[in-house]
Amino acid sequence: MYTPGQLKNVTGISPETYRHWRTRLKPLETRSGKAARFSVFDIVSVLIVRVAVEDLGVSVASLRDVSQTLFDLVEATPWPQLQHSAIIISLPESTVRLVRVDENVRHIGRALVIPLDDLTEQVSVSLLPTVEASQREFFFPLTNQNRAGR
Repeated sequence: MYTPGQLKNVTGISPETYRHWRTRLKPLETRSGKAARFSVFDIVSVLIVRVAVEDLGVSVASLRDVSQTLFDLVEATPWPQLQHSAIIISLPESTVRLVRVDENVRHIGRALVIPLDDLTEQVSVSLLPTVEASQREFFFPLTNQNRAGR
């Protein structure tokens, strides 16, 4: 489990942004103070939110209704699968789904598509900087079943 400071360092969000997002995103609402802890999956979820907000221009408030589903889906997905997937967020339908990057997605409608390969690599490099790249994936759990704090 990681601290709020580690979450902010890995994701590159400012303390002000983190405080604001805590008021807008359901999974972050109860996480405050030094006792707050985050899993590697939470960090990936926050990176997805950062990409949606900063790179794709979506307001964080518009992600509120899908935020719990997003965090839950990322948490339930084994790390190797996350590395080769993309998140598809449909705000009009309030849905979130995970697809393999090699999957032929015929119709996604109006949706945000966020590949996870670069985000999972960013987390691996940030949290395990001294481990060889080929060995990093073995350090993260295949599933997050020992989740504390939720």
